[in-house]
Amino acid sequence: MESVDKLGPAGFGRFLHEAFDVVQNERSSENVVDFYYHVNAFLMYATIDALLSSMYEQNPQDTLTRELRDELSQVDRILGRSMYSFKDARLKIEDLNEIDAIMEKILRKLGVIRSGTVESEDNNECAMMEEELK
Repeated sequence: MESVDKLGPAGFGRFLHEAFDVVQNERSSENVVDFYYHVNAFLMYATIDALLSSMYEQNPQDTLTRELRDELSQVDRILGRSMYSFKDARLKIEDLNEIDAIMEKILRKLGVIRSGTVESEDNNECAMMEEELK
């Protein structure tokens, strides 16, 4: 039988960190190539929502989880629709800025993103977080 690596907490944290970095790079390139379909922002939303739902199922009384779920629900308010609705995947830049700020705030509270100042610092912090979770 083939060995399958499971995505543990440390690997999932690295995935979230790298996915958020892709979202930021996508936003930067949007300014250059007039790109308006922010697929990775939708992926990040779905991933964060799944994580928070899982955390809530494990401990519904956790105030941090409830606070972060409420924070994420602001995205639907900003868009006026669910982020899961792909009728029109185009996002206004102003809306995307607000959505990214919400997701970044959630990821910072979870400890996935700590500094955000320099990519090498983030990579070091990601490695430190993996060690903490082991």
